[in-house]
Amino acid sequence: MKKLMFSLLLLTGSLFFVNAQNTLSKDTKNKTVISTRPLSLVLLQPNLKVEQAFGTNFTGGAELTLFTKVNKGFRVDPFLRFYTNKSGAAPEGFYFQGKFSYGNHKELINEDIITTGVNKPTESFNAIGGGFGIGSQWFAGANNNFSIDFYGGVRRYAPIDPDNKIESAAFKVVRGWPAELRFGLGYAF
Repeated sequence: MKKLMFSLLLLTGSLFFVNAQNTLSKDTKNKTVISTRPLSLVLLQPNLKVEQAFGTNFTGGAELTLFTKVNKGFRVDPFLRFYTNKSGAAPEGFYFQGKFSYGNHKELINEDIITTGVNKPTESFNAIGGGFGIGSQWFAGANNNFSIDFYGGVRRYAPIDPDNKIESAAFKVVRGWPAELRFGLGYAF
């Protein structure tokens, strides 16, 4: 699991250095966006998204979400976006997004108490998934460095071979919603 996480972070981090010629070209517009979803902060599920342009219409990045209440743990969502701008102004404008999701969560329901009456330590489990969607991101402010991002899409996110069937069902209700609607605010540079 540590190797998988390291590989995902290495891949995402390497996107910042891919195609460096494009980021240093005559186009001096914003190429990197760091943002968060304000609603996630209110719900005590902080997250951070980093997006980097690599080319005129493509960006890549990752989003890290920490879950502090139900199914405590984290989820990492590396993603790629294709911006439809003819001007080649990625990461700004209308886009299509594809993503992969990996997370590690603690069990919410201890099935052994229900079936045997024996309490065991809380175990953690892995979940994977992916999704696709559409969105629009634009910049505002005096220096055009305040980013606003709206995204909507579908996804699948479920436990990998869960031992605990009750936990799996509860997880799908809490974390496995098939539709996503997101609003993000951030800083672009």
